[in-house]
Amino acid sequence: MVRTRNEDAALLQDTVVQSNSTGDILARQGESPWVAVADGLGGHPDGHIASNTLLRSLISSEQPFREKSDLNELAAYLASSLLQRSRERGKPGMASTLTALYCTPEKLFLVHCGDCRAYLIKPDGSKLISADHTLVFQNYQRGELTLEQVRMHPMKNRILRCIEASESIPELELHTLERKPGMRLALLSDGIWEAMPQEKLLELVQKPDLVRCCEAVRKEYYVSGARDNGTMVMLELPD
Repeated sequence: MVRTRNEDAALLQDTVVQSNSTGDILARQGESPWVAVADGLGGHPDGHIASNTLLRSLISSEQPFREKSDLNELAAYLASSLLQRSRERGKPGMASTLTALYCTPEKLFLVHCGDCRAYLIKPDGSKLISADHTLVFQNYQRGELTLEQVRMHPMKNRILRCIEASESIPELELHTLERKPGMRLALLSDGIWEAMPQEKLLELVQKPDLVRCCEAVRKEYYVSGARDNGTMVMLELPD
């Protein structure tokens, strides 16, 4: 059963989107530096606040990331932002995953921690860019499991990394992508990739326009009987 409180949040056009309504699809034109998905950890206090706080921190004027050498500073800043919010609410232990794209005129920087995913969508072969920070995904990386076996594994959500409300600096994964005209990417929470085989997901996000892609994924998500909230953000660069 999908949780009534949505612990997922999305960031697009400098706006944090977090809704408990069913099946929202939002379309935006234009470009902003950050596009992101975050998922507050279930079983931790105020997961919905944690994901929302992380995304709001990305669009703050105090956000330090401009290039890859700023990664550790960004990690410390995000953890500190969560720690401050948890103290304000009297809720220690807040934590969230994060998968975010920072867009510059020449490059895209993917910042990742947890088990949301980022895909590069290409007509001649889409691919998963990020790695789930779980023991089960490590088994996939060693060739012991397929991605479909990861999807069906009962321990797939036991994560090894997240961003916590702590003075400790979390370990963030970073990928640098050369920016190309027409480039298309998808960022999605675990509720989406758990709901359908990767082959099906990558087929659905090949449709001509992004709204149709999202409509197709939403339909498949509900047909599957998804048990977790799902959030997806798609980005297509101009030609």
